[in-house]
Amino acid sequence: MTTSVPSTQASIILDEKELEVSAERRNSISSRHGKDELLPAPTREAILAVPGLTADLEAPGVYTVSWDGPDDKANPLNFSPARRWLTVANVSLITFITPLASSMFAPSVPTLMVEFDVQSPLLSAFVVSVFILGFVIGPLVCSPLSELYGRLPIYHCSNVLFFLCTIACAESKSLNMLIGFRFLAGCAGAAALAIGGGTIADVIPIHHRGKAMVLFSMGPILGPVVGPVGGGFAVQALGWRWIFWILTILSGCVTLLTFAVMRETFAPTLLGRKTTRMQKAYPNYKFRSQYHTGMKASAYLRRSLVRPLRMLVNPIVLILSVYLAVGYGYLYILFTTFSIVFREQYGFSPGAVGLSFLGCGVGSLLGAILYYFTSDRILDRLSKVTGPQPEHRAPSMCFGAILMPVGLFMYGWAAEKQVHWIVPIIGTGIFGHALVMVFQAILNYLVDTFDIYSASALAANMVLRSLGGAFLPLAGEDMYDALGLGWGNSLLAFISLALVPVPFVIFKDAPEGKVSRVSKEEWTRHHNYTNFTPDMHLGEYAPIDLPQNTVTSAEAQNFGRQRSTGSWKLGSRSSSRGKLANFSLFVSNALRDKFFDSSLGNKQAGTNGQKTSTKTVERTSRSMANSKKELTLCWRPPDISWTGP
Repeated sequence: MTTSVPSTQASIILDEKELEVSAERRNSISSRHGKDELLPAPTREAILAVPGLTADLEAPGVYTVSWDGPDDKANPLNFSPARRWLTVANVSLITFITPLASSMFAPSVPTLMVEFDVQSPLLSAFVVSVFILGFVIGPLVCSPLSELYGRLPIYHCSNVLFFLCTIACAESKSLNMLIGFRFLAGCAGAAALAIGGGTIADVIPIHHRGKAMVLFSMGPILGPVVGPVGGGFAVQALGWRWIFWILTILSGCVTLLTFAVMRETFAPTLLGRKTTRMQKAYPNYKFRSQYHTGMKASAYLRRSLVRPLRMLVNPIVLILSVYLAVGYGYLYILFTTFSIVFREQYGFSPGAVGLSFLGCGVGSLLGAILYYFTSDRILDRLSKVTGPQPEHRAPSMCFGAILMPVGLFMYGWAAEKQVHWIVPIIGTGIFGHALVMVFQAILNYLVDTFDIYSASALAANMVLRSLGGAFLPLAGEDMYDALGLGWGNSLLAFISLALVPVPFVIFKDAPEGKVSRVSKEEWTRHHNYTNFTPDMHLGEYAPIDLPQNTVTSAEAQNFGRQRSTGSWKLGSRSSSRGKLANFSLFVSNALRDKFFDSSLGNKQAGTNGQKTSTKTVERTSRSMANSKKELTLCWRPPDISWTGP
């Protein structure tokens, strides 16, 4: 008597749990009926009826796995509000512990140098800043790995490593041992700072992202401020080693919390797991994620590791990173010299010196509160005309850029003339307020611009920012010895004044909504744009492939005009590079794109009697048609009709 095998030919699996049950059922039936016996495969129509599956037009027999519609609960953007904000809070807590560790140790440096019998002023500054130097190496490794293996494993590994290195710091027997483990702790602690913005982009839509970025950026700003306050009293009462034991306890609690509540949020990783389940349930068919790159794991890893370095050569990332590196370096110059300034100028005790950091902390807190209530409102108001654009974060940056030199002038000259101690502390508060506005706006801008690759963009930013925080403080004491507190801080303020135009240049062309060249290249290089519309939160994206002679001269003339209503210009990557060669790296990506447009449309129109060069248009069309890697993306709001291919 033979046992009939149930047919699954007409079955449609609608739920991920059913996929797992189906796979177990198929395996159990196959094991009963022989090793090589397989169940009848479902029909193509049944496969296509499964939510989240579409046929790949370029690869017959292959099905693309995506989310089960716009309301799929597995999509991190559709997590419950409680789950999403719990994720943001968890990441923000991690990013608070790491910067706290960077400066909490600062008030204990004189005690430490006496214990280890070291008298070098350079080493006394380096033992603090070496932690920030670890922030240079960590992001270059953690961010690419998070885009390859997901965010969650990186959080867990880095938290555990930070916990162990902090214990080693507490047990250090020499200054060299302490410096070494401080560096490793900085490398491990940099993970959350580098990929935290990417996690926020994973779970928070753009219209609410400003508030989430406030929580995320509070750690890097308030951590270095609050740390010395607690560290000053801890070293007086317990000794410098107990500073590290306190950090060990805090990091251990955060590590356990992360294991308990954190979930994976990276969409390519989640869809990769779903693809694996589909392949296991239906082995007769081929499936691939909508984020499938077609690259081998080793090649993809190499590309992921190089991506942050590639982003560093992008003008907008480079300029903003240098700007933030200057501000971050100033912050650590103040932190490493507060002990000297307030002890020598005002006779503060070690505990009182720690309290002097509160001025910067209160100013930073007020700046964060102001950004929290204004950033998303500014975005919503400006979005009514052009739709949400990353450049709409620039107004907050403009405000902070103006205030930063004001705070430096006030702090420097008040301390130089020994005015009442509250005046220089108010100056540091103004500086902290300005820095947090600039800091949050830049991070928000990069996250909004690069979205799924925001972890790499933030890693590139963090490399330069950390270099500024690690090395500028080494020159702080010598600068004050040579110039005095007044002119020394004035020098810093004059440099800040020279950088004030940066956010205004970015905001100048905000309505035209530029996404950086690197961001677009990464999308076109890593994804197969057939029927897939990636969720970039900035509008509707679609691939544009121009056959030769399909673009008229009039259409080419209007490329620049279309941008004012929300459309992207069309052009090959090579053409963009050609125009970029004629422009200075000090000009923002926004102006570079505008220059390209004017040369393609209005500039040609002015020289050729309102006619665009047909050769230019044909060359652009041909380069785009020859290779999908050369495609650019077209952003089009829902209310704008598109007459292109």
